[in-house]
Amino acid sequence: MTNYQIILPNDKAKAYNRISLLVLAINLLAFGLSFFKPHPLPAYIAAMVMMFVISFAFFLYISKNVKLQNKVTIVAIGLSAIAWLLLGDYMLMFLMALVAIVSYFTLQKPIVFFLEEGVAYPSFPKKMYAWSDVNQVILKNNILTIDLKNNQLMQFTLPDENFAGIKEVEFNEYCEGMIGLPS
Repeated sequence: MTNYQIILPNDKAKAYNRISLLVLAINLLAFGLSFFKPHPLPAYIAAMVMMFVISFAFFLYISKNVKLQNKVTIVAIGLSAIAWLLLGDYMLMFLMALVAIVSYFTLQKPIVFFLEEGVAYPSFPKKMYAWSDVNQVILKNNILTIDLKNNQLMQFTLPDENFAGIKEVEFNEYCEGMIGLPS
């Protein structure tokens, strides 16, 4: 039996980029200000290295016009957590580690899987809707509609590249067949 997957548009990507930019800018400023407090030499070195790493991430963002929310940003934020540990600021270390983990999950593409077991929706944590909980699934004119029996309706306007290779008629017949199967 065929399974389908459709990449949903990420409407919050711009907000994630701005938050990453803000977190990196605050870290850059905070590492600069850390030179005004007495620390051991390894802490100063860690602060200088982090200022260089964050500046490099900004340089990549400005020069190549890439999204700031990428793997380099996550690594820079994770390294910031280690640097804050060396500087002895455990609260900032914890916050940066938490931001790095959350950033990793926001970087994942939101993909809906249509499987034999049901519809796997990319929330956090991921939700699996059994076919018995689904009223209807329709893909028509680049609009994906998922109607659940609990009166929840999910609708997404999809760019063409998000479901390349999926034929609307076959997909709709597949979903109708899965909804009609006894569970």
